[in-house]
Amino acid sequence: MPGTLPLPDPTPAPPPLPSRHGPSLRNVVTLLVLLLSALLAGVLVTLRSTQLGTQAQAAAGALNLQQARGVAAAVDADLGRFGRELQSQARLIERTDALRQPALLQALMDRAQDQPSHAWMGVTDEHGRVLAALNRLLVDMDVSRRDWWSAAQAQLHYGDVHEAKLLATLLPALSEGEPWRFVDVAVPLRQGERPAGVLAMHLSWPWLRERIGLFAGAAPAQGAQLFISGSDGRQRLGPSGKVGDELPLAPLSAQGPEGWGVLTWPDGRRYVTAWATSRGSEPFRGLGWVTLVRTPLQTVEAGQASALRWWWGSAALAVAVATALAWLLSSAFLRPLAQFAARVRGFADGTAMAPPPSTLPAELAHMHAVVLELVHKLREKEAALRQALEHVRGGFDNVGRALPGLLFTRVHRGGQFHYSHFSESAQHYLGVSRQALLRDPGGRLWLTHVDEADAQRLVPLLAHAYAEGLPLTYTYRARGGDGCWRTLQTTVVPREGGSAGERIFDGIALDITALVEARTQAVQASEAKDRFLATMSHELRTPLNGILGFAQLLESRLERDEDRHCAAHVRQAGQNLLRILNDVLDLSKIEAGALELERLPLRLEEVAQACRDLFAADAAAKGVQLELQLPASPLPLLRGDTLRLQQVLANLLSNALKFTAQGRVVLAVAPEGVDARGRVRLRLEVSDTGIGLTAEQRARLFEPFRQADSSTARRYGGTGLGLWISRRLVQAMDGELALESTPGRGTLVRLRLPFEPAEAAARAVPVPAPAAGPRPLRVLVVDDIALNREVLRALLQLRGHVVEEVDNGEAAVRRVAAGDIDLVLMDVEMPGCDGLEATRALRALPGAAGRTPVWAVTGRAFDHDVAQARAAGMDGHLSKPVDVPTLDAVLQQVVQASAARRDAAQASPADA
Repeated sequence: MPGTLPLPDPTPAPPPLPSRHGPSLRNVVTLLVLLLSALLAGVLVTLRSTQLGTQAQAAAGALNLQQARGVAAAVDADLGRFGRELQSQARLIERTDALRQPALLQALMDRAQDQPSHAWMGVTDEHGRVLAALNRLLVDMDVSRRDWWSAAQAQLHYGDVHEAKLLATLLPALSEGEPWRFVDVAVPLRQGERPAGVLAMHLSWPWLRERIGLFAGAAPAQGAQLFISGSDGRQRLGPSGKVGDELPLAPLSAQGPEGWGVLTWPDGRRYVTAWATSRGSEPFRGLGWVTLVRTPLQTVEAGQASALRWWWGSAALAVAVATALAWLLSSAFLRPLAQFAARVRGFADGTAMAPPPSTLPAELAHMHAVVLELVHKLREKEAALRQALEHVRGGFDNVGRALPGLLFTRVHRGGQFHYSHFSESAQHYLGVSRQALLRDPGGRLWLTHVDEADAQRLVPLLAHAYAEGLPLTYTYRARGGDGCWRTLQTTVVPREGGSAGERIFDGIALDITALVEARTQAVQASEAKDRFLATMSHELRTPLNGILGFAQLLESRLERDEDRHCAAHVRQAGQNLLRILNDVLDLSKIEAGALELERLPLRLEEVAQACRDLFAADAAAKGVQLELQLPASPLPLLRGDTLRLQQVLANLLSNALKFTAQGRVVLAVAPEGVDARGRVRLRLEVSDTGIGLTAEQRARLFEPFRQADSSTARRYGGTGLGLWISRRLVQAMDGELALESTPGRGTLVRLRLPFEPAEAAARAVPVPAPAAGPRPLRVLVVDDIALNREVLRALLQLRGHVVEEVDNGEAAVRRVAAGDIDLVLMDVEMPGCDGLEATRALRALPGAAGRTPVWAVTGRAFDHDVAQARAAGMDGHLSKPVDVPTLDAVLQQVVQASAARRDAAQASPADA
């Protein structure tokens, strides 16, 4: 039940449960020391192991780098030596003119037989023909297409490792089917300034590989593997894999010409890898080779295993020692504290507390004195609290007696709950005595006099709120002690500081029976008002339909001006009555908060022009000039409620013409830019040169059913609702309406309205009229009142259409089912089968008959009436009295749709 009054709980608290406590402080201290020492030891050993690993990697990297440097330098030295030797021989050949002495030239080549590094050596003439060669291989053959021959025309040339298939066929086969590979060294030969040939040698790659192996074996990096990579990052030499395999050179070359790091190789394993780039040795300038030396990271780390085991063992021993010391020290420190706790517990049980022993530490002795003082103060406060409780209880009892309801407190503790407080008025409102409710162990006795349906609804709600500690407001009916049913609104709120084990809820239940009855009466009155307005609208619109319809027919058919003038008076009187009726209905909508605005694309110039055209005839009849002033540039397409905007402008123009005997009335439209929300702001002004208003009259002007003064209604007519409704409509459009007036000079009404811009795609595309003249429609008029049928028949026949009439819904369904009906104009309220029921039956007809256009013609003009017509299957809604331009628009729409269906039906056979 509701209310949240913080009443103290007078029930004594149960004694504390003796065995429920946390772990001992000694265990907690020991555990903390164990965890902290283990954590510290783990961090230190981890840091040390990381340090040892880093040192091992650095040592391995330094050794590998030393080996890579040595191998790279040795290879550079050998290739530089071969280049210098070849240059020396070239100079010898040039000095001795050996190119002209074939025997001498061949003897020079044969001297290279003792050098295992030379797989081939030869001399060519200036055309690339081999003149002499080691073992006379390739003599007289043309080698001018070889890369080394072309490159050596200008300078000393070193060629990267490659295969020479022709030469390989002339050399003995290598073991295991390995192909011959060579490193080319070639120098140009000259006679004076003229190229005379090329001296070249093919260094044996197997010999160079063996020599590199000797260099690597003599290096200090034990267990390492050596690779040589070309400038393209592919293997030239290595202990495994094939020549041309890709090596991880890219991440190394970016770090410099030499260095070391831990790198993941293509086999997925990590290695301590060192690299050294070939620097060359004169005249050898290098081929971009990189010497790589790697050692498996696992091998490097394995060397630190014994040191790590020692460190982890030492850490475990240190943790054990620290834990044992923590246990011993905490036991020695906490023993006096345990003795002190035992003495305090005895004092709480009523035993006099003796002075502390002299051996008690000073800190605990001070605590002993503080506890004694605290207990004394608690007993004093307990007595004061009990006295205050009695005062509060008495106060709440008085409040409960004066309150149209009751107060209560509900206690939840340990899965049990009960009420600790109830107002004395419980018997009056719940039919159960206060004493019975307080003794109820389950706290459910109050539900016995609650309405059964309400009780079933409340039980789960209350159970959830009490379980979760949530506030709750609920309403229910209960039979009181006097047998009367009352409606109570109850609110329960949990006290702050509650827990899942104990929660206290305070509540207040208020008697709202009179309020509920008043609300019911208000709802009934509102419904009665709505029914009255709907009935009034229907009963007034139905005769107005005949009056305005026949008045328009008479006005169009009479020949004498005097007769037409009389008919016009009848029409204007009927329109005034219709305008009053519409104002009253709008007043009802606005007061009920049921006014809804559309947001459809509109052209403001067209709306303003339509309003001006609407009053053009009236202005001309009075001799008043009616002007429309539009901006020079066209306004953009906007979104808004066209009908409501026309209603406001029409009301302002009507008032301006009504109070202007001569002069002019101006409707002006002007843009005022764009606001912060991107809306187009427009200013619309209606000015006249009429009688004007005083300040006192302006103050009363926007009140409902009030006019400028009492004589206005007598002289000019009206209800005094138009401007009030216009202002409310403008406010609903988020706009402003202001009025300026001077007596005898005229009035200016200014509107400022924001409009959202509409997308270009939203522009209404006019439907072109059919090229051929439309055939007359066959229209079925359905109305139980003959006068209404006669009005519609006359209006339709005047426009050349064929009209049939029935007076009930059943006859309408039978006639449409027979076929050949283009449009049904259906009244809604008819005896027997009404218009809505008849429309549902029509829509259930098979074929084209079920798709016949049906428009409601009814005196029911509220929004919900339009919605009901749409829901029943009607295509539209025409309110009585029928507006002739609106009727013409409906007929035009049906004519165009009928023509389109006829054209489609005629085109179908041709298409087939």
